[in-house]
Amino acid sequence: MNRTQLQPNDRPGIRSSFFLLNLVLLALAIAIFLTNEYLIKTYTTNNFVHGHLNDILIIWVYIPFLNVLLSCLPFFRRFQIKSLLACTLLTLLTGIVWEYLIPLFFANGTSDPIDLLMYLLGGITIWLILRTLANPRR
Repeated sequence: MNRTQLQPNDRPGIRSSFFLLNLVLLALAIAIFLTNEYLIKTYTTNNFVHGHLNDILIIWVYIPFLNVLLSCLPFFRRFQIKSLLACTLLTLLTGIVWEYLIPLFFANGTSDPIDLLMYLLGGITIWLILRTLANPRR
C-alpha cells in the first residue's frame, strides 16, 4: 500500500477517530471545567483551585475544540493539533495574547506570568492525554 493513502481510521474530517476522540475530550473538559467553577470552588479555599486550575482546564477545552472545528472545515481537515510542538506553541501564543495583548485594551485586564505557565502546563497535559488515548499501544 502506498504510504500516502489514508487508513480507514486516519481519514480527515468528522468520521475520523481523532475527531471523535477530540469531541469526547471536549465534552469531558467542559464538564471538569464547570465542575471546578461551580462546585469544587464553593467547597475549598485552595489558592491553586481558585487561581490557576481553570487556566489549565481551559486549554483542555481549547485544543480539542480547535481540533473539532478544524475537522469540520473542508479546507483545514488535514490540520490536527496533536504534536507536543503544536500544543505548546499554540498555548504559548494564545497565552501571550490573553495575558499581555488583551489587557492593553481593557481597563480591568491584568497580566499574570503564572497564568502563562498554567496554559503551557495545560498544553503539555492535553498533548499527553491525546497521545495516550490516540495511540493506546504506546
